[in-house]
Amino acid sequence: MLSKIYIPLIFTLIFGESFAADKCKKKETPSPTKRAISTAEGPSRTQETITYAETKGLKVQPYRSGSVRFSSSSDLPTTDIRIDTAKTYQKMYGFGASVTESCLQNIKLLSPVARKNFFNRVFSREQGAGFSYLRIPIGANDFSVGDYTLNDSPDGQPDPQLKLFNTEKLQAFIDFIKESKTYNPDIKILISPWTPPAWMKDTQKLRGGQLKKENFESYSQYLSRTIAAFEAEGVQVDQLTILNEPLIGDAQKTWYFPQAYMTVPDQFEFIQKYLSPKLKDRPTKILLHDHNWDNANDVIEKWEANKHNPKIEGIAYH
Repeated sequence: MLSKIYIPLIFTLIFGESFAADKCKKKETPSPTKRAISTAEGPSRTQETITYAETKGLKVQPYRSGSVRFSSSSDLPTTDIRIDTAKTYQKMYGFGASVTESCLQNIKLLSPVARKNFFNRVFSREQGAGFSYLRIPIGANDFSVGDYTLNDSPDGQPDPQLKLFNTEKLQAFIDFIKESKTYNPDIKILISPWTPPAWMKDTQKLRGGQLKKENFESYSQYLSRTIAAFEAEGVQVDQLTILNEPLIGDAQKTWYFPQAYMTVPDQFEFIQKYLSPKLKDRPTKILLHDHNWDNANDVIEKWEANKHNPKIEGIAYH
């Protein structure tokens, strides 16, 4: 049976309008705004909710979503919630968020006072939410201001020795982590790439395609050197996933953002033969899957059918 199942992310740290909206080119959907109108006065009343769909480029379309009965009567049934501190279940690793370039761009706009207030309210255990877990994207994702990885080849030529490896765009995330840790030193770090460099893939593109087996060694070096870049800055990488949503679907589809496909057998071959040996002297552990709830059966069965790799710590869902 599985020893651990992780649900490492619940929130994404994005506030205000995303700077990456134009880059994503996703279809906009209405964002409902609810306004309540009371139709009666007194301790018992009916309140009707009218919802307005407000989206850029679309007219405001109000529609009635029904009535809700409110009452101040003390005769309503109540429920007791009892907490038994002597009984425990699974251990929670932490609660936190995914940090994207959109997040970092917006935080740059804050005044020093507002910035301090933000970090205090998000990470402080005494005065805020006490976030203790951060997911950091490696390279571009669907909330980035451009497409890139940490080892791009301008002319598309292979770079198996990673001579073009560059962590310049990683620095802003490292600085964010360091600042966060001044409010909560116990923050854990998970890193996740959305795609390998284009020259490692069968499509030679960042958006779509899949990692070629002949580049498994180079990709394992890529991830190992990324971890080393964090460590050089005094930041420990506690966990990593090898790809965000590796079972995304059609590998040859042109996506609106950097993404890559990887079969379950390929994932295990890559982890067992290439990545795990490079992590043996590091505390960093691997989380499998990093995808949705409804497509993990093959991953679970393959993990249970094989001897557990001590570097594999669990399965990530989001």
